[in-house]
Amino acid sequence: MRFESRPIRSLAIAALSIASATDSMPVSADTPAVRFAAQYVGEAWQTGGVPERRSAWLDLFETSLIIDGSRAFGADGVTFKIAAQRNSGRPISDAIGSSAPLSSIEAPAASRVSEAWFEWAAADQGRSLKLGVMDLNDEFDSSEVGAGFVNSTFGLAIDVAQSGLTGPPTYPTGALGIRARVQRGDYRLQAAIFDGVPGDPREPVRPTLRWPANDGTLAVIEVGRDAASARWYVGAWRYSTALAPLRAAIDPALLPMRGSSGGYALVERTWWTNDVGGKLQTSLRIGRADEKFNAIRDTVQFALRLDRPWHLEGESLGFAWSLQRHGGPSRSIAAAMGDTLNAHESVLEFTYRRPLGARWVLQPDLQYFATGWAAGVRIELDLSP
Repeated sequence: MRFESRPIRSLAIAALSIASATDSMPVSADTPAVRFAAQYVGEAWQTGGVPERRSAWLDLFETSLIIDGSRAFGADGVTFKIAAQRNSGRPISDAIGSSAPLSSIEAPAASRVSEAWFEWAAADQGRSLKLGVMDLNDEFDSSEVGAGFVNSTFGLAIDVAQSGLTGPPTYPTGALGIRARVQRGDYRLQAAIFDGVPGDPREPVRPTLRWPANDGTLAVIEVGRDAASARWYVGAWRYSTALAPLRAAIDPALLPMRGSSGGYALVERTWWTNDVGGKLQTSLRIGRADEKFNAIRDTVQFALRLDRPWHLEGESLGFAWSLQRHGGPSRSIAAAMGDTLNAHESVLEFTYRRPLGARWVLQPDLQYFATGWAAGVRIELDLSP
């Protein structure tokens, strides 16, 4: 199973990825036809309170190229994007024993093309279609508040991130897919179909442009509203890919089955703003995955973030909490193998982001788990021209 979740775009999901940040930039008369972005993210970590104390350095370098089709060659409403990344570093989350990586950039070291797609958007009609190698978390289940945190479960939550044979199409490996979206005022409806087995199972960190018939599909649908002071969405996902049920680990007679599925819902709200750009926001998300195929059945994430606490643009102070519940099959399998698996896992995260000049960001971070703690610092450097 793979539990990594893309930061990055989130993170930025958030703050991690310049590529995403660039993707959401408004187009104006001054916007060039071709935009290049690059960012380096490095993290230093130390774990404690566990049998194995460990330190590690993780890093990620990401570049993206976005072409505005209307400005470049007169194709109105068309956008092209290609993004590549290189990450490295020693794994750190296994020292804590957490299901979700404590860093959203933690992944097997590799160089890869992470995105390669084109999008058509109807002018002023709220309709768009995207096709190519994409990241699911750029399109679905993307928390704006959670994007400011480091632990991966506040990017793409573990109930979705654990799914599939090689994981869903998200950091570090995207997948071929097609996404359609309709927007009416504040409301939006979107759906997508992705390759059900991103990458090559023999080398799961490497994306592929092939979509073998036996890979099956991952279908996702989401409806939501993005208003000025509040946003919400509800979504569901389902694989047509045949997957081995968890109990096959102790009962080899069980054959692969189709139907791994789940759902999620999120509500975010702005509670307070001031005249210098400060605001207080909260986010509450719940998710469920089919316990026949997935170790984690239920999840809850809560996050609170204060932007510009000391009136500095790009600054934020945050607290987040996540609770994961293991399903019955995963607990019974652990017992049959002589292991002990707690019914619940939880993580608390405290973080502070502070820009240092125009290109640097410093983000100290502290996380608590039932098994110990992890302290780290993230450094981001904008290398865009």
